[in-house]
Amino acid sequence: MIRRLFLCCVGIAAAVSAFAAESLEDRIAAVVGDSDMGVAVISDWGDTISINGDKPFEMQSVMKFHQALAMAKTMSAVDLLNTKVTYGADDLKANTWSPLRAVNSEGGTVDLSTLLYYSLRMSDNNAADILFDRFLSPARVDSLLKADTPAKNFAIAHTEDDMHRNPSLASGNWSTPLDCAGLFNYAFAEDTTQSIVALQAVMASKSAFGNSRIVKGIGNGTVFNKTGTGFEKDGRTTAVNDAAFVYFPYASGGFGHYSIAVFSSDCVAEEAESKIAEISELVWTYHIMRANDLAANMVNVAGASRRGARVRESEGNGLGQILGAAALTAIVVDEIVNRVFDYSGSDYYENDNSSKSSGSSSNYSGGRSSKKSGSGARSTSQRRRPR
Repeated sequence: MIRRLFLCCVGIAAAVSAFAAESLEDRIAAVVGDSDMGVAVISDWGDTISINGDKPFEMQSVMKFHQALAMAKTMSAVDLLNTKVTYGADDLKANTWSPLRAVNSEGGTVDLSTLLYYSLRMSDNNAADILFDRFLSPARVDSLLKADTPAKNFAIAHTEDDMHRNPSLASGNWSTPLDCAGLFNYAFAEDTTQSIVALQAVMASKSAFGNSRIVKGIGNGTVFNKTGTGFEKDGRTTAVNDAAFVYFPYASGGFGHYSIAVFSSDCVAEEAESKIAEISELVWTYHIMRANDLAANMVNVAGASRRGARVRESEGNGLGQILGAAALTAIVVDEIVNRVFDYSGSDYYENDNSSKSSGSSSNYSGGRSSKKSGSGARSTSQRRRPR
């Protein structure tokens, strides 16, 4: 038994040494290769890795995280979760990705947390534009975050509808990977207000989308992520992005964390997703190995304890009520997800009737539609679906 334990320890030490022999940055750079990709990683050890990290990239739907964070900066937790929002059929554009429209194409009244769920976890473009219209404009989101957070190297100028009307406007919503990773780090590791905790609770709700990139490379951790996907034309996609905050466990107890942003431009979507997942796995493996190396496994455990103390202190200020409301919201949105997948088969783009409660289903299977668009509509190759 002792001999087996010794050999196991030797094996772990050898693996750590082999991983350390080639730096994490070098390994990520090898995956990036000559592709137009930017990567930034910020760990709670104070390490920062950047490969094209200061280069501007189109954010696409990653900006929905910025929008939600700006709202959390201006609203109480109770208002963020429970404010009633009424929307109509005119708010539900047909030529865009919108599970919200698939569930109810005539409009209705919902809690704000439900709209945030659609925007953040299902990447619903109509939900995001309702939030822009009712609460904070793109310009207000931009100015508020630049004034109240460390994020500076980004811009938000256009709504989803703006970009669908004119895809070239997507370049007006951009960020550097470093700035985006820094904003995730700020929101999850530095800002401990109840509104931010409420936002985290919404982002913790399950979703069938966004699991083929950063999430795919993560083991037994907790991930809060937001993807972004650009327009498709001639087999290439203008942007394939993902940004996330990740908690990872220490064998000795407690958790560490890191934030990561990976942006890609002018790429084949499947290849870019594969690279993002591979980079994510490298970063995850590095942090797990370093966190549990005998020489380093106590690094930042004290920090994890401090974070736990802050959470306990917040609980004394009503956090339990907030998370209770969020849990109820999660039950509601899980039911919404089930209703969306009852339409397995509905193509959310092709016509309004496909999203009405007719009890019928067509041949939508999660891939890109091969149907022809109606007169005056953009081709499916210029539309975006989350992955």
